[in-house]
Amino acid sequence: MSYDSPTLPKGTRPNRKKYLLYSAIGAGIAAAIIVILLFTFHTGSQQYSVSVEPRSEMVMGTGMMVRVYIKNTGSEPLTNISINWGSEKDILPVLNPGEKVMYSPPSSATMVTVTADQGINIMKPLTDSMK
Repeated sequence: MSYDSPTLPKGTRPNRKKYLLYSAIGAGIAAAIIVILLFTFHTGSQQYSVSVEPRSEMVMGTGMMVRVYIKNTGSEPLTNISINWGSEKDILPVLNPGEKVMYSPPSSATMVTVTADQGINIMKPLTDSMK
């Protein structure tokens, strides 16, 4: 009894090199399509966005203090940022994307209002940060 593998007619044997070549081309095309789709449907950050975060922090030699952190979370610079404490005001000319600044409000302040030329208007209470 013979266990020889069947022989295929000449020219019908699978060509491994062609198979690998076509597989590599197919994988490359699939990767290119995925990259194009990611760039096409990518939802980036908002153009103009800012976070305002009042926090209570322990400061050595001083005790508990309220600090307000302002960060540009958008993809474009913010200009003429006004930090209004009620009786006093600070002005920040430019805040670049990803940039974060810290302010210590006056002791009489209970709210902070942050505005910018790009339509930003955020009000936050400072008293909630003490809890």
